[in-house]
Amino acid sequence: MTGQGAGTGTGVHGSGGGTNGIGVAGVGQGAGTGVKGSGGFSGGTGVVGTGGATNGSGVSGTGVGTGSGVTATGGTTSGTALYATGGGPDGTGVVGNGAGAGTGVFGFGGGSGGAGVVAQGGNNSGTGLVAQGGGPNGTGVAGTGLGSGTGVHAHTANPAGVGMLADNTGGGTALQVSGRATFSTAGTAFVPSGSKKVTVTMAGVTIGDFILATVQGSGSFYVKNASAGSGSFTIFINKAPTSPATVTVGYFVISAS
Repeated sequence: MTGQGAGTGTGVHGSGGGTNGIGVAGVGQGAGTGVKGSGGFSGGTGVVGTGGATNGSGVSGTGVGTGSGVTATGGTTSGTALYATGGGPDGTGVVGNGAGAGTGVFGFGGGSGGAGVVAQGGNNSGTGLVAQGGGPNGTGVAGTGLGSGTGVHAHTANPAGVGMLADNTGGGTALQVSGRATFSTAGTAFVPSGSKKVTVTMAGVTIGDFILATVQGSGSFYVKNASAGSGSFTIFINKAPTSPATVTVGYFVISAS
């Protein structure tokens, strides 16, 4: 069956009979397509489906065996394969429900390092991705890195922004780490011979930061105090080492806010 509409007319129109008749049914042969729609030359839509009252689906697809219920391919100039807009006033764009232990929504990144899933929050500071674990004790977000990859990566380039926020408003544990933890604000510095202090330059340090410091190794040396400045901090020890000796001091800078 082939239909061609003129102007803004419809090429094919089908109306199912009562009570639950199908408006248009197409069956492909072999690997052929059952129903195919091609949009007009001026950006027309290939297929439009409108659900019936009260809560009918606009388009419904059911796969056979391991087949996909709905398959979408983006245009040749980096077009989007599937674009969904939630209904007003607060409808959801895409909802995925997995069966059994299946995944609700699964995304494969492109072969050139493409992201599997990208989420961007709406205007007025909307959240990019919200995940809630299932009851009773499901995990909200789980990330597994491959090889030397990172399981979950949080990033911001804004000096006033926070890369990752862990928050427990009920008074419980906000952040729990199993295994070693690495901090870019932790390290070692060396007090030179004849001196009782060492200054470490570190971007982002402010006067209100806390400096935890301790002498590494055994001996009679110890840290007297440490003071933070703007972009650096200074560690003072009790006495100067005699040449050619130096004193190794470990430090950890913690922001006050």
